[in-house]
Amino acid sequence: MSEKPEQTTGPDSPEADMLNRILDRAMPSVPDPSGEDSSAAQGPSQPPNVSRETSGAERAEPEKPLSSLTQSSKRSSVYVYLAVLFGAAFLMLLLAYFVQQRNNATAMDDLRSTSTASRQELLEDIQKLEEEKEALEKQIAELELDLTQEQSLSQDFQTLYDGARTSASHLEYYLVQRSQAMELLWQLEDAYRQRDYDLCQQFVKWLELPEADPRKNYLPTSDDRSQYDYGLDSPTPAERYQGIFDELSTQ
Repeated sequence: MSEKPEQTTGPDSPEADMLNRILDRAMPSVPDPSGEDSSAAQGPSQPPNVSRETSGAERAEPEKPLSSLTQSSKRSSVYVYLAVLFGAAFLMLLLAYFVQQRNNATAMDDLRSTSTASRQELLEDIQKLEEEKEALEKQIAELELDLTQEQSLSQDFQTLYDGARTSASHLEYYLVQRSQAMELLWQLEDAYRQRDYDLCQQFVKWLELPEADPRKNYLPTSDDRSQYDYGLDSPTPAERYQGIFDELSTQ
């Protein structure tokens, strides 16, 4: 009767069985040769008239040290397994850290090289833009010089054009006045040959007008002999008019 309390509080208690089952799930089961030997030893040696309580007590007594040894070995195996897991996890984390550091270093190198290349390209673009700016400024200066020259030539041309127009207008007016003066002189000479002195006075009056610029001033003189075929000894139109004017004044 004293063996039952030892079974409830010893290694074969429900708490120990539950711990053993947890360890069995965590670790593969370890064969227990001692149990087989004990069961084999107990089988043939047990007499048929021995009671169940006596046989159970006899089996329980040799299993106690074997169960304690198996439990401690399982715990040691679990600790080793957990240590291996933690070590593997630590190595994986350490490897991931070094890989990350390497990737970060590579990314930083790429970024530095890209930044350096971008800066160099930017400096080259700035230099090209400055060269283009200088070229454009030079072209602008040349165009401004050409424009100034063109404006000067345009002003000169405008001056020449205005002078030509003025000369043409003056020449046209001069030719019109000379034509009218010559027409009046011919009519005066015709009337003088016919001795129509009244009509002659009328033509003289027209040749003396206007007072500011009389038409008689437009009659060809000796300076115009190269332009008209008067002959060297023939009187000029101005001289013929002056002769008729003097004759009419004496009458």
